[in-house]
Amino acid sequence: MQVQNNLANRNQEEQVTKFMVGDDEVKLSASIIRKNLVSGGGNVTNQEIVYFIHLCRAMGLNPFIKDAYLIKYGDQPAQTVTSIAAIQKRAEQSQDFDGYQAGIILVKEDGNIEYRPGSFHLKEREKLVGGWADVYKKNRSHPYRACVSFDEYVQRKKNGEVNSMWGTKPGTMIRKVALSQALRDAYPDKLSGLYVQEEMNAAEEPVNVMPVQQPEEMYQEPQQIPEQMPQQFVQPEETYSEPVIERPSFV
Repeated sequence: MQVQNNLANRNQEEQVTKFMVGDDEVKLSASIIRKNLVSGGGNVTNQEIVYFIHLCRAMGLNPFIKDAYLIKYGDQPAQTVTSIAAIQKRAEQSQDFDGYQAGIILVKEDGNIEYRPGSFHLKEREKLVGGWADVYKKNRSHPYRACVSFDEYVQRKKNGEVNSMWGTKPGTMIRKVALSQALRDAYPDKLSGLYVQEEMNAAEEPVNVMPVQQPEEMYQEPQQIPEQMPQQFVQPEETYSEPVIERPSFV
C-alpha cells in the first residue's frame, strides 16, 4: 500500500498541463512549479498549485517570463502575483482600449494636493500620499479612475520598517498599484483575479522577477502499479521423525 501511494504521489507531481501563450507552449506540473516558480521559501500545497495552473491557462499567462508567479511565506496562504506588464498587455489587446494615464498624489508645501503624472517628486518638499490612474475606452465618455492611499499599500518588514523597494522607489510602487486597479475596473472580464506584487501586503521584501528557463525534460511515464503485490514464497521446512524399527518376536 505504501508503494502504491508513493507512485501515485509521484504521478501527480509529474502530471503536465500544456497550453499556448502566443507562439510559446507552456508546460506546467507540480514539481516544475515548486522548483522554478515559487518565491518566499514556503511549501505550496497541491490545491494552491492547481489554482495557479488553471489561472495561467485561463488568462494566457506565461510564468517562465514572469507573467505570473507564486509567493509563499511560511504557513501563510500562497499569493498568485501578476506582472504589471502582463496586465497592460491583456488590456491593450482589447479593441476598445484607448490608453491610460497614471501618476502620484502629492501634498505640496502650501497644503494643496496635486495629481502629478509619472512618479517624480521632491521628497524634502513634497509629501507622497497616494497614486492615481485613468484608463480610457473608446465607447466611454469618461475614464475609469483609481485613487489609492500610500499608507494603505506600503509594504513593511516584521519590525515595522519599510521594505527596500517601497523605501527607495515609493512613487513607482504606488503608481503601479493605482494602474493595476484602474485596468481591472475597466476590464473585469479579462483581468479579474490578477494582482501585482505591490498590492500584496504579505511580502516583506520584493521577490525575484527574473525570467527562468523552462525545463526541457518535463515528464516521465509513471511506473505501473500492480493490482496485487505478489506474496513471498516460503518453502516449507521438512519435518523429521525417527524411523519405526520393528523388533523380532521370540517364541
